[in-house]
Amino acid sequence: MWEACYSDGQVAAAGIILYCGRVRILIATHYWRPHRGGIETVAYEQARRLVTRNHVVTVLTSRLRGDPANQVEEGISVHRIRALNALEPQGVPFPIFSPSLWLQMTRLVAAHDLVLAHSHLFLTSAAAVTAAHRVGKPSLILQHNTYVEYSWPWRLLEDVADQSLGRWTLKMAGRRLAVSDAAAQYVQSLAPGPTGLLRNGVDAGRFHPIAGEKERAALRARLGLDAGAFVVFTVRRLSFKNGVDTLLEAALRLRDSRHLQIVIAGSGPDRPAIERYLARHELASVRLLGFVGDAELADWYRAADLFVLPSKSGEGMPMVVLEAFASGLPVLATRAGGQVEMIEEGENGWLIPPSSAESMASAIAAARARPDATRQMGRRARSGVESLDWERQVSLLEGYFNEHLLEA
Repeated sequence: MWEACYSDGQVAAAGIILYCGRVRILIATHYWRPHRGGIETVAYEQARRLVTRNHVVTVLTSRLRGDPANQVEEGISVHRIRALNALEPQGVPFPIFSPSLWLQMTRLVAAHDLVLAHSHLFLTSAAAVTAAHRVGKPSLILQHNTYVEYSWPWRLLEDVADQSLGRWTLKMAGRRLAVSDAAAQYVQSLAPGPTGLLRNGVDAGRFHPIAGEKERAALRARLGLDAGAFVVFTVRRLSFKNGVDTLLEAALRLRDSRHLQIVIAGSGPDRPAIERYLARHELASVRLLGFVGDAELADWYRAADLFVLPSKSGEGMPMVVLEAFASGLPVLATRAGGQVEMIEEGENGWLIPPSSAESMASAIAAARARPDATRQMGRRARSGVESLDWERQVSLLEGYFNEHLLEA
């Protein structure tokens, strides 16, 4: 059934052979669209491309308020199990499922050839790899995050869950993959063993640099941005580990800088606190957009001069960094995960300590003071990310699938 079929040059160079065959793939993920997040984006981009390659793709995920129980989206069959999402307002994205998760997962695993679970600590992943182990189906787990340094008491709960549920899930999985070396090291610290690398991809057609100053001026006028301002952009879920508070403190230090605009896109549990901070300090230079849809997001990247990733911990291979690079933006990021593998200091961005508003303010000021050098770094960033095309990355994923099927 699994005869060698084809291999493009880049995939062959990675040592992975692709095989012919239609595979029935079950994807387990804690959230799915319209919920926003990095894992949701990666799972969706992989799933829809697997469908176009003639695979059968089913997703099992949480059913939050307003979600349909079942739907078909771009050929992907989505099954949702009712879940409580009470922890997410505390900054902990961990849906608590109905017990029917385990029954539904066992039924769906039995009907598929292979299971792909996203990240080790979610109940969907534990149920998926456990069911696959019981019925003798191959399973892979793709680790997205590194250790998240939650505040008390969530950090204690995370540590307990890591050493129990997380370790169990990683040991039960037939194969482990990670989106970065940092994420792979995190996996191996919990369950030593081989861990492959599958980096995230980016749509370099959708996210692309501005064509010139005329287009920039028109785009900024439409978005309500000052044509001559130095625009700093970030898109974050407004929660603890994403470090928006550090960016706000940096903005406060830069409040007397002329022609500087800081734009924050995203929603999340800490938005009311952010709004109170902006009002209290009268930070007119900071604009809080709220949720930005897919169709408009690329324009905000293209209208900016610099992207900031202020995360405190937990990053694996942030999608927003790839999107910023593809849009021709240099990135100012914290040393808080896999982004350190993506950013070459002074070439396509800068790295600073997490939670350091002073370092962030200084770096923003330095980038603003050298606009020509900053734009040149953005051009290098775009050039360096073009190899991480989603189609290539999904071909690599197919290679892992087929290797695992041949071993099973």
